[in-house]
Parts: sequence; C-alpha cells; structure tokens
Amino acid sequence: MSHARFSSVVLLIAISVFSLHCGVHAVRRQSDDEYSDEQVTGDQHQAPSHASEPMGGGSTDEQPQTAPGNEGEDQPPPKTLAASFVPVIAIMLVSKSVPALDTGGSSIPMLISVLLVPRVITYLEQQYGLAELEQVPGMVFVAVVSVGQFAMVVLGGKALGFFGDPGAAMMGKQAGKVDTLEYIQGEPVDVERTGSIKVVEFWTTWCGPCKKAIPHINKLYNKLVKESGTKKIQFVGVAMGEDAAKAKPFVEEMGDEMQYAVAVDPQKTVAGDYPIAGFPHAYIVDADGNVAWSGHPGTSEFTQTLEKLVAAVAPAAKSEVEKLD
Repeated sequence: MSHARFSSVVLLIAISVFSLHCGVHAVRRQSDDEYSDEQVTGDQHQAPSHASEPMGGGSTDEQPQTAPGNEGEDQPPPKTLAASFVPVIAIMLVSKSVPALDTGGSSIPMLISVLLVPRVITYLEQQYGLAELEQVPGMVFVAVVSVGQFAMVVLGGKALGFFGDPGAAMMGKQAGKVDTLEYIQGEPVDVERTGSIKVVEFWTTWCGPCKKAIPHINKLYNKLVKESGTKKIQFVGVAMGEDAAKAKPFVEEMGDEMQYAVAVDPQKTVAGDYPIAGFPHAYIVDADGNVAWSGHPGTSEFTQTLEKLVAAVAPAAKSEVEKLD
C-alpha cells in the first residue's frame, strides 16, 4: 500500500470514529437532558428520604412522578450506528461519482464537511422541527445535508484556487512513454509521435465510476476515429496497479464498450509522469507530444478539449498531403 493511500485510509478511519462519537454523544446528551427535566419537574423542593418507606420492604401506593406534558408522547428514536456513518458514506460516493466535486486528492473538504454537518443538522432540526423524522427519512435528510455541505466546501475552495488537478504541474511538458507497458488489447501507443492526438486514461477493475466513464470514452473514441482515422487519434487505457490476470476479465466483460487499446502497469512505473488523485483520470497529449489536459474523462471539458485538438490536427495533415501531391 502506497503512503498516500495509507494516509487516506487512516484519515477516513479517524473521520468515521469522530462521526460515530458525535452520534453517541448526541444520544447521551439527549438522555441526560430528559433525566434532568424529570428530576426538576418532579419534586425539586423535597430531598429524598428513606423515612417514609414502609418497613419490611412493603409496597407503597405512591407512583413515580413524570414530567408534565410528556405522558404518552413518543420519544424520537436514538441515532443508530448506521446513521452516524451516513455523512461519510454520502460524501465518499458523491466525491467519486460527480466530476465537478473532484478534490484533486485532497481530504480536507471531507474533513471540514464531516466536522460541520452535525452542527448544521442540529440547527435545521431545531429551526424547522425536524428532530422527529423516522429512521430512513432521517438518514436521507442527513445524506442530503452532508452532500450539500461538501459541495459548498469544494466549489468554494476551487473558486479560491484550492483543490486543483494533480496533473496541473505536467501541463506543456513532454508526456511520459506508455508504449513500453504490457498491452492486453490493441497496439502500443507512442505518445511521442507527432501529428496525432493521444489520450492516456487510468482506471482500475475495482473502480465503480470507471465502469461508467469507459463507455463514454469508447463512444468518443469511435466517433473521432471514424471522423479522422487512427493516425490522428489514439486512445490507451492503463490499468494502474493491476496485472493482466486481473485486467483481462474486466476488459472481456466490457466487450464492445471498451474497444481502444488497453495496457497494464502493476508496478505503477508511469505514476511519476502521470500523477493522479483518483480513478478514472485521463491525460490528453497534443500533436507535439506534450501534455495538453488532465482531469476526469467524464467532464464536458475533456470532450471539448479533445475534439478541438483533433480538429486542429486534421486540416494541417491534409494540407501536408496536398503539398506532396
């Protein structure tokens, strides 16, 4: 396990434990408050005395006093273990499935959101009387608030220049070679070859968002190849950290939805040339072999940038052929 992944796992565990602690503390605080109310409203002017107790352990007709106005009322159910983890789970899912909320590998937005969510939820419950929501609706409410809080932190941070793409430092630099990797489908892609646009996409077999992004990439690949030909556009999907034995069944399962070249990099030898924060992640290499774009392949920016670069290469290549004729 890499140092970055180990740190992420440790942080996630710490956030989960903190979230659970908040839920348990809320339950204990609620129980303490109820006990205090009953004690005060019962007989706050009389000190407890054992003198009135009947001798010999007999019974008494006196009934325990309860707080006025609470008789017959249903108390809201205590927070469960699952409810305590709802903010973490909801934020993790949305951060991996919504490209606009990609944090570039930073865990700070999640940490900030998990710290703020309990306070926001408490305020909304008190302000709008939502404390008596049933268990399932209550979890949905917590999930929605958590996602909204996370989105505000991420979008606000990006507006201020934080949580940037980890590949930003590679812009304009020579792209690293990927033709030396082991290919399990298609021909090796030479990113240094001039006159063509290359897409280097990184994925893993355990990545759920990758399964959604790959068909989109494949559709775009077929469209551009049909318009400009394989000499003007090349795609390669790299299974990062996985060998051929694990990647081949995945590619076979994808079938016609993953027709471009596929390579494996079990030792992550190209990680230094293509830094990524999560999966899927794609790089676009221009006609000169330099990195032109980096980010999530499911965004409209990826599609627009790629189509623009391919359109700029095709007319230039055509004019060169006309000169030779």
